[in-house]
Amino acid sequence: MSIRLNVASGIAVAATLLGALGLAGWLTPYSGLVKLTQDSIPMAPSSALLVLLLGVTLIREARRRSTRSTVTASWIGLVLSALQLGLFVGGFPPVLDAFLVPSPEPFGVYLTGRMSPWMALGLVVSNLSLLFVSLGLLSLGRSRRHRGFDNAGVVLASVVTLFGLVVVLGYLFDAPLLYGSRVVPMAFGSALALVCLALAV
Repeated sequence: MSIRLNVASGIAVAATLLGALGLAGWLTPYSGLVKLTQDSIPMAPSSALLVLLLGVTLIREARRRSTRSTVTASWIGLVLSALQLGLFVGGFPPVLDAFLVPSPEPFGVYLTGRMSPWMALGLVVSNLSLLFVSLGLLSLGRSRRHRGFDNAGVVLASVVTLFGLVVVLGYLFDAPLLYGSRVVPMAFGSALALVCLALAV
């Protein structure tokens, strides 16, 4: 395996661990695992599940080329994160979050266990970028017109990386974004996971 694939795999492992920690915080008595920092809203379990799906998919793709299954996983992640975002935009209750955390506790003015729409948007773009990169890999050796997919995927992944870094820096400088607004802010762990996922792509 090349150095580039080893690096991508290592970064994807970091994202997967962040998702696993987020999920473990909801499933075990160690609720601190969900937050990573005291000042951060907890990562929603739906975010953790989608991060896990993307992370494991990226690890598998880097270690053993399985592009068709990567395309399938990207579609699943894209549909679920787009559904989360669509429910928020439409003003509907978050069905998946309500199923996973039926009785959310408050964190300031926000309810815990609810995916931030910013995280949903980040996951939509991340899944889309992975899907484009995968379609680009599938088209290798075929018509050149399909090779633009991987370039589009890299551009989208770069946008997600920058977006996630802005949120991470906000936490590091004690100025987390969107706190005080009516929109659920992105958790620190979610932002870190987004950066890792995008870099792995």
